[in-house]
Amino acid sequence: MEKQIAELQETLGRFKDDSDKTHKFIDVVRKYTEIPELTGTILNEYIDKVVVHEGNKSNGRREQQVDIYLNFIGKVAIPEPESITHEEHVADKCKTKQRDYYYRNREKILAKMAEKRKAEKAAKARGALQDVLQTGSVTGSEIEKTA
Repeated sequence: MEKQIAELQETLGRFKDDSDKTHKFIDVVRKYTEIPELTGTILNEYIDKVVVHEGNKSNGRREQQVDIYLNFIGKVAIPEPESITHEEHVADKCKTKQRDYYYRNREKILAKMAEKRKAEKAAKARGALQDVLQTGSVTGSEIEKTA
């Protein structure tokens, strides 16, 4: 019976300690409700320590575990990113290469597209002109085609 009482008192003591820590953390959060600029002072009030583990490149991608310990709270559990398949990784890499190519050559691509539209419009106008020359008359719809 005395052993149970001692265990319960220890549990109650931990609960009170956790409650005090929670209140202290909430006080820090209330102190910084709006953070226009993240400063060293603010970081020091929130973060107790950051543990950076050794990098791992066993699966072809460099991964590194980082543990963040907040003051009064302890280690923060950061959810793992969703695992993607090799095919999804290759598709993402391909999209990234295409996007990078587009932005590097954007001016050239846009100029080519404008040139193509201009050529199509000129070809359409030549076709309408040939129709006029062959028939010898101009109708309203033919005028609209050239516009």
